[in-house]
Amino acid sequence: MSLRLSKTIWITMSTCAVLLGIWAGVGSAQEHWTFFGSLLGWIAFPAGVVPFLTRNFSNDYDRIAWIISLIYPLAMLVYAVFVYWTMYEGAKKRLALLFVVISALISTLASIPAAVLAMRSVQEMKGPLWKLFINYAPALASHGFILINLLISVLLGWAIGWAIFTLRHKRRRHAVQLEA
Repeated sequence: MSLRLSKTIWITMSTCAVLLGIWAGVGSAQEHWTFFGSLLGWIAFPAGVVPFLTRNFSNDYDRIAWIISLIYPLAMLVYAVFVYWTMYEGAKKRLALLFVVISALISTLASIPAAVLAMRSVQEMKGPLWKLFINYAPALASHGFILINLLISVLLGWAIGWAIFTLRHKRRRHAVQLEA
C-alpha cells in the first residue's frame, strides 16, 4: 500500500492528522461543558451556525464549544483533499478510503496525549506525566465519540473527494474526445 503512494502524501497526511487530533484533544479537555463541542461534533456544529451568523451566542462558552466543533467540517475538507490527491496519484477508491480512515485513527490517537496535556494545563494538575495518563484512563471512552465524528467526516470527505475527482476526470475525457 505504501509503495503505491508517494512519501509526500504520507507525510502530509500524518502531519494534518496529528494537528486535527491535537485540536480534538485540546477541545475535549476543556471545562464548563465546552468539551461537548468536541464530543458531539456533527450535532453541535449545525446548532451553532445560526448564533454564529447572527452573533448571538448565549455566552462565551457556547462560542468556544462551537469553535471546537469546527474540527469536523475542517477534517471533512482535509479528507476530501487527500482522497482527491490519492486518486490523482492513481490509487483506487478503496485505497483512498483506507487512507483517510488511517488518518482518522491517527487523529484519534493523537487526541489522547493532547487531551491529557491540556487537562493538566487547564486544571493545573501536578505530578508525573505517567500518573496523569493512568488517571485519564476512565475518560478514554470519550475518544470513541471523537473517532465516530471523524469517521463521519471521513465518509463525507471521501464522497466529496471522489465526486470532484470523477467530475474532473469525466470533463477531461470529454474534452479529449471533442478534440479528436
